[in-house]
Amino acid sequence: YPSFPYFLNDLWFYNIRTGYWKELKPGTKMRPASRAYHMTIISDNILILFGGYGEASYFNDTWYYYIEENRWLQKQTFVHAKYPEDCTNDMDEVARNKNCIELHFPKPLQRSAGMSQETATPYDTILPFRKQRGYTPVA
Repeated sequence: YPSFPYFLNDLWFYNIRTGYWKELKPGTKMRPASRAYHMTIISDNILILFGGYGEASYFNDTWYYYIEENRWLQKQTFVHAKYPEDCTNDMDEVARNKNCIELHFPKPLQRSAGMSQETATPYDTILPFRKQRGYTPVA
Protein backbone atom coordinates (compact mmCIF):
# COMPACT_ATOMS: atom_id res chain seq x y z
CA TYR A 1 0.00 0.00 0.00
CA PRO A 2 2.37 2.76 -1.12
CA SER A 3 -0.27 5.47 -0.69
CA PHE A 4 -0.91 4.58 2.97
CA PRO A 5 1.28 6.72 5.27
CA TYR A 6 2.63 4.17 7.74
CA PHE A 7 5.09 6.65 9.17
CA LEU A 8 3.80 10.09 10.07
CA ASN A 9 5.48 13.30 11.17
CA ASP A 10 2.49 15.07 12.67
CA LEU A 11 2.40 16.39 16.23
CA TRP A 12 -0.67 16.50 18.47
CA PHE A 13 -1.43 18.16 21.81
CA TYR A 14 -3.97 16.72 24.25
CA ASN A 15 -5.70 19.25 26.48
CA ILE A 16 -6.49 17.52 29.77
CA ARG A 17 -9.01 20.20 30.78
CA THR A 18 -11.14 20.02 27.63
CA GLY A 19 -10.46 16.41 26.61
CA TYR A 20 -9.74 17.44 23.01
CA TRP A 21 -6.77 16.85 20.73
CA LYS A 22 -5.27 19.64 18.61
CA GLU A 23 -2.74 19.22 15.81
CA LEU A 24 0.33 21.43 16.23
CA LYS A 25 1.84 22.79 13.02
CA PRO A 26 5.38 24.08 13.67
CA GLY A 27 6.17 27.49 12.23
CA THR A 28 9.27 26.26 10.37
CA LYS A 29 9.84 23.56 7.76
CA MET A 30 12.64 22.00 9.86
CA ARG A 31 11.22 18.87 11.49
CA PRO A 32 12.05 15.20 12.03
CA ALA A 33 11.43 12.74 9.21
CA SER A 34 8.35 10.52 9.43
CA ARG A 35 8.91 7.63 11.85
CA ALA A 36 7.53 5.14 14.34
CA TYR A 37 9.00 3.31 17.37
CA HIS A 38 10.84 6.41 18.62
CA MET A 39 11.37 7.57 22.20
CA THR A 40 9.86 10.86 23.35
CA ILE A 41 10.12 12.57 26.72
CA ILE A 42 9.24 16.01 27.96
CA SER A 43 11.53 18.24 30.01
CA ASP A 44 9.94 21.49 31.11
CA ASN A 45 8.77 23.08 27.85
CA ILE A 46 10.89 20.94 25.53
CA LEU A 47 9.76 17.70 23.93
CA ILE A 48 12.80 15.50 23.18
CA LEU A 49 12.54 12.90 20.41
CA PHE A 50 15.17 10.21 19.78
CA GLY A 51 15.57 7.55 17.11
CA GLY A 52 12.83 5.47 15.59
CA TYR A 53 12.20 3.60 12.37
CA GLY A 54 10.84 4.79 9.05
CA GLU A 55 11.01 4.03 5.35
CA ALA A 56 13.19 0.92 5.81
CA SER A 57 15.83 2.59 7.99
CA TYR A 58 16.56 3.24 11.65
CA PHE A 59 17.10 6.76 12.94
CA ASN A 60 19.82 7.69 15.42
CA ASP A 61 18.98 11.37 15.66
CA THR A 62 17.80 13.67 18.45
CA TRP A 63 15.28 16.47 18.01
CA TYR A 64 14.00 19.14 20.40
CA TYR A 65 10.51 20.59 20.03
CA TYR A 66 10.30 23.93 21.80
CA ILE A 67 6.65 24.06 22.84
CA GLU A 68 6.43 27.81 23.54
CA GLU A 69 8.23 28.67 20.28
CA ASN A 70 6.38 26.03 18.21
CA ARG A 71 9.54 24.87 16.44
CA TRP A 72 11.76 21.81 16.01
CA LEU A 73 15.54 21.91 16.28
CA GLN A 74 17.83 18.96 15.49
CA LYS A 75 20.51 18.39 18.13
CA GLN A 76 23.80 18.35 16.22
CA THR A 77 26.44 18.35 18.95
CA PHE A 78 26.65 16.52 22.24
CA VAL A 79 28.56 17.09 25.46
CA HIS A 80 30.50 13.82 25.27
CA ALA A 81 32.66 12.67 22.38
CA LYS A 82 31.48 9.71 20.36
CA TYR A 83 32.77 6.33 21.39
CA PRO A 84 35.73 5.50 19.06
CA GLU A 85 34.76 3.03 16.33
CA ASP A 86 37.90 0.89 16.83
CA CYS A 87 36.92 0.22 20.45
CA THR A 88 34.87 -2.82 21.37
CA ASN A 89 32.93 -3.95 24.41
CA ASP A 90 35.86 -6.21 25.35
CA MET A 91 37.13 -4.83 28.67
CA ASP A 92 40.65 -6.19 28.03
CA GLU A 93 40.80 -4.14 24.81
CA VAL A 94 39.47 -1.09 26.64
CA ALA A 95 42.26 -1.48 29.22
CA ARG A 96 44.96 -1.81 26.48
CA ASN A 97 43.75 0.96 24.17
CA LYS A 98 44.18 4.42 25.70
CA ASN A 99 41.66 5.87 23.20
CA CYS A 100 38.92 3.64 24.60
CA ILE A 101 36.91 4.36 27.70
CA GLU A 102 34.55 2.24 29.72
CA LEU A 103 31.01 3.50 29.27
CA HIS A 104 28.70 3.42 32.26
CA PHE A 105 24.93 3.48 32.43
CA PRO A 106 23.56 6.82 33.58
CA LYS A 107 22.60 7.20 37.20
CA PRO A 108 18.90 6.95 38.06
CA LEU A 109 16.91 10.15 37.69
CA GLN A 110 16.74 12.25 40.82
CA ARG A 111 13.39 12.47 42.56
CA SER A 112 11.98 15.03 44.94
CA ALA A 113 12.42 14.31 48.64
CA GLY A 114 9.14 15.88 49.65
CA MET A 115 6.67 18.67 49.11
CA SER A 116 8.36 22.05 48.97
CA GLN A 117 6.67 25.46 49.06
CA GLU A 118 9.33 26.76 46.66
CA THR A 119 8.78 24.20 43.95
CA ALA A 120 5.41 22.69 44.90
CA THR A 121 6.85 19.33 43.86
CA PRO A 122 4.97 16.36 45.30
CA TYR A 123 6.96 13.65 47.08
CA ASP A 124 8.88 11.21 44.83
CA THR A 125 8.27 13.14 41.61
CA ILE A 126 11.03 12.93 38.99
CA LEU A 127 12.74 16.31 38.94
CA PRO A 128 12.95 18.32 35.69
CA PHE A 129 15.93 17.63 33.45
CA ARG A 130 17.60 20.95 34.34
CA LYS A 131 17.74 19.84 38.00
CA GLN A 132 19.32 16.45 37.26
CA ARG A 133 22.99 15.63 37.91
CA GLY A 134 25.17 16.41 34.91
CA TYR A 135 22.68 18.75 33.23
CA THR A 136 24.37 21.06 30.73
CA PRO A 137 22.24 23.88 29.28
CA VAL A 138 22.06 24.20 25.51
CA ALA A 139 23.76 27.39 24.36
